[in-house]
Amino acid sequence: MKILLGGDCDNGGGSWWLAQAINRYTKHQARAVRGYQSYLQYDYDILGPTIEQMNELIRWADVIHVRDRLPKSGGIPWGKGVVVTYTGRTFRKASHAVYRAHKLSYVVCVSTPDMMAFCQDVQPTWLPNPRADLAPLWKPLRNKFALQAPTTRQGKQTEIFIKAARKARVPFEVVEQVSYAECMAYKVQARVICDQIKYGYGNNAIEAWALGMPVISGFSTPLAQTYRDAILEQVGGELPFIEVIAAVDNVAEVLYRLRHDHAYYVEWCYRGREHFFKHHHMPIVAKRAIGIYERAMEVRH
Repeated sequence: MKILLGGDCDNGGGSWWLAQAINRYTKHQARAVRGYQSYLQYDYDILGPTIEQMNELIRWADVIHVRDRLPKSGGIPWGKGVVVTYTGRTFRKASHAVYRAHKLSYVVCVSTPDMMAFCQDVQPTWLPNPRADLAPLWKPLRNKFALQAPTTRQGKQTEIFIKAARKARVPFEVVEQVSYAECMAYKVQARVICDQIKYGYGNNAIEAWALGMPVISGFSTPLAQTYRDAILEQVGGELPFIEVIAAVDNVAEVLYRLRHDHAYYVEWCYRGREHFFKHHHMPIVAKRAIGIYERAMEVRH
């Protein structure tokens, strides 16, 4: 099976990671395409293809896996299996595109389990974002205790984390507007990753679990309980991160305990690693993806 994965920007870098997983751990062949590059400078297979190049790639593929939207092309012809993944903050709402994809018999996936709450009636599938085991890279420093890498401070409740760290008297660092490689160089020196208090978790948490460190995250939107329930249903009833509410005192208490209670800290290191190997490790995700692509081939026209 030949699989083309693509997104116009694909900020999470998910297409490249998934293509790597498929090529490394299955007998199938995958290529990943991105329309343009952001400041994050994620790795890529094909960047900025022309319409003619996209048309050629689409002809080559048996399955087209669209993350949000493809770079410009002549369209997807009949006879191809099509998978559409909706990902990221923009799509945490009922999306007409989800229902359009379902009507066309495309297989609908979501990149994070909280998004299952928004289109249950089209029976989406959670396809986790894969990562390699990054534990050998982790060289934590005590003076870089907690770290957050927000794309937007408001979206990730960064100011609450800053005030909480100050109250708990623990080192806290915010890494912003740097490339993915630069960001990872900071992350591997930290002991705790603070993800976000709005939507549960994202790629920052997955990479922290792959490194072997605890994650602090939570839910603070009006639909927070819906997000939480959707995640619990997909991961077997236990959240893999330390759940906090959007309050300085609550976050400060967790930061202080992680700093001073070694058994508590180690417990969350193990929980994150267990979750990573169960859901996000590259061989696991590759196998799951192939099952989804086989289903897409069965319903193609």
